[in-house]
Parts: sequence; structure tokens; C-alpha cells
Amino acid sequence: MVHTVKDIEKQTRQDGKSSKGTLKWVHGDGALFTAIGHIKKYLCPILDDTKSFYDHISTPEIWHTQATDLNSNADNHYGPSMT
Repeated sequence: MVHTVKDIEKQTRQDGKSSKGTLKWVHGDGALFTAIGHIKKYLCPILDDTKSFYDHISTPEIWHTQATDLNSNADNHYGPSMT
């Protein structure tokens, strides 16, 4: 996942010296949100914020949150066959 995020940053030109000292917003589905949290946890001994991903803020996309909520409501009220 680290390589994927770094590749996206490279393609959008957010990996150079100009982005040093700035926060980077990463957004996607719940798996990406969780993965960024795990990356930060595993790389916490590294003191450089850029290399340890502590300059990244991750949030789930609105569409993913709404779809998860809709599936949860359908599952709770109508059973697993509706989700």
C-alpha cells in the first residue's frame, strides 16, 4: 500500500521538495483508510514525517460511507440477502 500511495503522489507531482512540510490528504474506501492507519503504526519509529506517513491525513469517501450505511441498514432490517 505504501508503494501505491507513493505512486499516486508521483503521478500527481506531490512527492517533491515543494510538498515537504505540507499535509497530504488521502481519501478512498474503508480499506485504504485502514491501510493508512496501519502504515502510520508500523512506520512510527521513523522520525521523518514524510517517510513515516505522519504528514498524511486519511478520510473515507462520502460515497463509501453512504453505501456502507445503506448496506448496514438493509442487513439489520431485511436480512443478509438484501445487501
